[in-house]
Formats: sequence, structure tokens, C-alpha cells
Amino acid sequence: MKYASMLVAVIGFLAISCKKDKPKTVPSITTSAVTDITPTSAKGGGKITNNGGADITARGLVFSKTVAQPTIADDKTVETTSADEFQSMMNNLSSGAVYHVRAYATNSVGIGYGQVVDFTTGNAPPTATNVMITGTAEVNKTLTVSYTYADAENNAESGTIIQWYVANDGAGAGETAIAGATSLTFIIQAAQQGKYIRAGITPKAATGTTTGAEVKSGFVGAVGEATTVTFTYNGQTVTYGIINSAATGRKWLDRNLGAPNAPSAYNDYANYGDLFQWGRLADGHQLINRTGPADANMSAVNVGTTPYPGPYDLSSTDNPGHSKFILSPEYNSDWREPKNDNLWQGVNGINNPCPAGWRIATATEWAAENLGNLPSAYTKLKITLTGLHAGDDDGIYQSATNGLYWTSTIGTTFDYRAKRTAITTTATTQSETFRSNGHACRCIKD
Repeated sequence: MKYASMLVAVIGFLAISCKKDKPKTVPSITTSAVTDITPTSAKGGGKITNNGGADITARGLVFSKTVAQPTIADDKTVETTSADEFQSMMNNLSSGAVYHVRAYATNSVGIGYGQVVDFTTGNAPPTATNVMITGTAEVNKTLTVSYTYADAENNAESGTIIQWYVANDGAGAGETAIAGATSLTFIIQAAQQGKYIRAGITPKAATGTTTGAEVKSGFVGAVGEATTVTFTYNGQTVTYGIINSAATGRKWLDRNLGAPNAPSAYNDYANYGDLFQWGRLADGHQLINRTGPADANMSAVNVGTTPYPGPYDLSSTDNPGHSKFILSPEYNSDWREPKNDNLWQGVNGINNPCPAGWRIATATEWAAENLGNLPSAYTKLKITLTGLHAGDDDGIYQSATNGLYWTSTIGTTFDYRAKRTAITTTATTQSETFRSNGHACRCIKD
């Protein structure tokens, strides 16, 4: 028995000695599959299969776009769990990129790494930044939206969506999309007066994730009343000012059609404007050269179709198809045969020469302004002298005392006539005159 006990003791001693002498190693770990991949993040993990005979002091993931076998010298995560199996989020990744990732575990001996797993982050959508509006928030004025397009993968821009919005206040109350307002520029309409305007940009790329999130500018407004109107006259874009009548509240253009500028006085001859035959388009027949106030300093740009006294080349249609001033015999007194009383009637009237939404004023509307004499009429509506292009003669005649303006009202006393307003240095009167005569035109807002 004595020898048996000694043998057991020896064997136990040897077993303990062998256990103490077993060397420690770096941990063994496997890398899990990568999941929940987005353009900028992904979830990975690992499982420690052997701690190497020592306590685990750190665990996580190492990852890199450029290093095929990443180490803790590269980007890494550190998990605080003590479990052998763990998950870890990789954040702040680049979109559309291939990453190499593996799990790691650290003990007192060193670092053990799992196998490398590759994954590709998602494609990031394009972005719009610096969305800004320039321009004056005023009816009839043009606003322009600008922005900066960017795409993380450098995908080219294609089909970016622009949408303009209108709201009741600067906080966006009642905001709605403006139908058809989908270009970089937007002309403010009268319906938006007093409202607030902004634009939204939805960036789109040609490839990859093609559509980004809409980004809106700040609001501009409140939209003010229009002070100018821009339109095409005689083939050129012109901008006229708007006068608000103190007498009637009506809006008038600040000059006669064809005047290059608003007049500086009632006898500012360079800004008297053109002389229309009643009911005709602004087709060129009305154009006048003015180099001075006297008759000798004025001439028609497109002289009459035939010299006085005839024969007469009257038009049988509302549009003669040429730019000549049509001379007529005194007994006819119209450039059109047969006459058409429907010309110039309203904003949508035939041959209306005024900007969209404007028209030739009626005789009643002229009378309502109570213009008085020329100095008074100039103060109220910038009314000027005009001159006369006689319908039976191709001469341009200037008067030092008369401003002659067509109304859209047809004559009732005599055939082939229409009503005109005559403003003199003493008073304003109305009369009927031949439609073939050339008079000034002033437009009123409908």
C-alpha cells in the first residue's frame, strides 16, 4: 500500500507539472458574415474559439478599403462584451466601396485575427446643397434657383427635378406646389401677390442610386405688387413701368406704346411713342422716327401703301400681312374694307397691341381719370403730346398743344370712326375720328 500511494502521488505531481508548462498562445477567432450594409455602415462580428490560455482583453473588427489583411493599425471597432461571440458596427464608411474586414481578439500573448471577409457598401444617393433663390419678389419679375450637385461616387447628374412652391407666410403655412413651375426660373404671377415663394431641388444621377432627397430653399416674399411689365414690342424685349392711378386705382403703363423711355415731361418728344391706325396690330405700320419736335424732324418708318391721293390699297382682313401704313380716301376713313368693329375689344380682343393682361382703354376709362390739361395729365399718368399720322396723307404732324390717344370704343355718330381722347394744354376732351388716322396708344391693366 505504501508503494501504491507513492505512485499515485508521483503521477499527480507529473500531471500538475505538465499543466503548468503548457504554453499560452494568441486567441483563435473566426469572422462572421457582414450584414445590414448601407452606403456608410455595416454590421460584422466574430466568435472566439480559443482564448489561447489567457484572458481576452480586447475584441472587435479591423477593416480597410486599401489593406487586404487589415490589422489594428487600420480602422477598428472595440467591443466591451465579455462573450466569446459578438457583433460590431462599422460606421463612417465610404459609399460604393469594397472593404476588407476581419475579427480580432487580444490577450496577454498578442492578437489573433479571423479570416478576411470582403463586402461592398451601398451606393449613396446624390445630394443638393446651397439651394438659393435670387431675384426680386415682385409680380412679373423672374426668380432663379441655384444649387450645388454632388454624388459620392461621382455619378453624373441627370434629370434633377425642380419644383416651385407658394405659401401663405414665411413659415410655410398652406404650402403647395405651383403647377408647371419646374424650371430653374419662375416668373411670379399676379395670383402670388402677398404670398411667399421657394423652390425645391430633388437631385438625380444618371447611374447608381439615381434619386436623392428633395432640398428646399428658404422663402422669399411677401411678393410685392408689380412695378414693371416686360413684353415683346417690334421684335424686341422691352420693360415698361406701371402707374397706379390715384383717381381710379387702375394700373396704366408709364408710357405710350413705342416710347423708348418713360417721358420726363409732357413735351419730351423723344418719348411720344408710335402712332397706330385704330384696330391694327403692332405690325410695324405704327413706327415713327423722331429726331426733334418739329414736323420736319419726324417721319414714318414704313411709308404708306400708296401716295395720296390714290389708288387705295385697303385691307380686307384684320391682318394686312405687311407693315405699311394704309392710306385711305376721306370718304372711306378706314384702313379696312369692310370695317370690323370687333378689333381691340378687351384683353383678348383681335389685334390687341398691349402686353398680356393689358388692353387699350375705353373712352369711359379715359374719362374716369379726370386728367385735366396736359401738365396735370402728365403728373397723373405721364401723358404727353403725340403728333398725328393722317390717314389720307403720309405726313407726320406735330402740335404743340395736343396729345391724341385712341380708345377701344367705336364711334356711334359716324361710320368708320372710333373715339379718341384729346388732351390739350387747356383741357381733356373726347371725339370721334377716322380709323385710318395714326394716334398714340396707352395700355390699361384689365
